[in-house]
Amino acid sequence: MMLFALGMHWQGLAGVPRRAQVSASAQQAAYDGMNIALPKLLTALSGGVLFVAAILFYTVLIRTLLSPRQDDPESTPIPTSEAISPAGPTLHGASLLVRRTEPLLALTFAALVLVILVYGPVIAPMLANYQFIPGQRLW
Repeated sequence: MMLFALGMHWQGLAGVPRRAQVSASAQQAAYDGMNIALPKLLTALSGGVLFVAAILFYTVLIRTLLSPRQDDPESTPIPTSEAISPAGPTLHGASLLVRRTEPLLALTFAALVLVILVYGPVIAPMLANYQFIPGQRLW
């Protein structure tokens, strides 16, 4: 949630240490001069929103688990949508993009290429400059 992140980030920039209970601190005078009233308000407000979201999530979860089951699964309608591309089972009428990305292997290869492009420039120098010292690592 951006509201929570903004309040916590703002407090960190103001000098509040991480995992600090600012409101219950013994050094309250140190935090009074930091001008962190608005970030504390944003953090408290987002904490309330997260609490309400958690209550609603667990309410839905528990009510779903305790609800009676349907005995006849065919009477329960399953929503479906129409196909975007009228390809058919043989993909003859599909676009070129649909035909190229239909196999799972093609998607896996594309994902592997993207991962190598993103992480390659970071990992390659780490492996090239690795020092073989027992008990010590670069990362």
